[in-house]
Amino acid sequence: MDEFRLAILAPQTAKGDHIALHTSLTQAVAWLGQAWRLTKPADADFIFMLAASTKSLTTLQTLQRSYPIDKLIVASSIPIDMPQIKWHLAFSKQQNCPTILAIVNLLSRIQEHFLGLKPSGNDSFFEPTQHLAGLIGQCQQDGIARVCTLDNTSKIILNPKESTYYFSGDWEQLIPLVLADIKAIKVSEASENELADETESINFGSRLSEYANFGDVEILPKMGVRESPKGNLQDLLWFSTLVAARGRTLNAYSASDKMILKTMPDILQLDYFSHEYQNLAALLIAKPISIIDAGTITGHSVFSTINFCNAGMMLKIIETI
Repeated sequence: MDEFRLAILAPQTAKGDHIALHTSLTQAVAWLGQAWRLTKPADADFIFMLAASTKSLTTLQTLQRSYPIDKLIVASSIPIDMPQIKWHLAFSKQQNCPTILAIVNLLSRIQEHFLGLKPSGNDSFFEPTQHLAGLIGQCQQDGIARVCTLDNTSKIILNPKESTYYFSGDWEQLIPLVLADIKAIKVSEASENELADETESINFGSRLSEYANFGDVEILPKMGVRESPKGNLQDLLWFSTLVAARGRTLNAYSASDKMILKTMPDILQLDYFSHEYQNLAALLIAKPISIIDAGTITGHSVFSTINFCNAGMMLKIIETI
């Protein structure tokens, strides 16, 4: 099987939720590379079913009796008592579909289950300088703030003097920019006025939210207040490396080398990442262990374990033994 053809099945699902799932799967396939492709159910090797209501369970029960169980992927926001389902993603009812990160990690496990992928570390290496991670490194080295844009995506401003970045969006909206080749990213030096505008926007939104007791400031855009969150530049470097690596090791190590995590990355305090990587981090911080063994013990694919170790090495909190 050279290509994994994937189709979406979302019975009794609102149109908005179906669109959100299609968008997330499209992003996940782009992240994974050329091994996966979205198609229609009649041509699919795998079905990705969204079970978000009790009515959809009837469809699932019928499907799992007629479809190969190891080719059925189920994402659910409701309890499913079907231990025969091999590939299952649970997500919160507050979400309309699983996170892109969770989808990527599961699809990479499926890919390795069928192909037995065991990276040797000698094929193609990950070069951070060819991606946004490289631009972040340049900023940290020369101290010059930069504005980065990709096609029609929102701009991101890197401010090394404060070790911060500004981006009007969430982690998942950053993925296209993080995956892009550095040649496709438009880069310019950020002016003092641009930095001042971003800081003032944040400060004003924060003051208004506190004064009016808006809490999570979701109402601010409706009032015409532009929300431009500020984040830690080290967190962005971690995420940029995690995504762009695509299972390729840095030149500094191979998948058979033993790794140890010296300290927990601050970014694991965020739910988006901790749900996926807390067990892997806990194992790597306890004792030196190889990437392949760490993945086997924690249930992670070699693909996602390599990505995690690359990110840790970029922050100098993971080292080889």
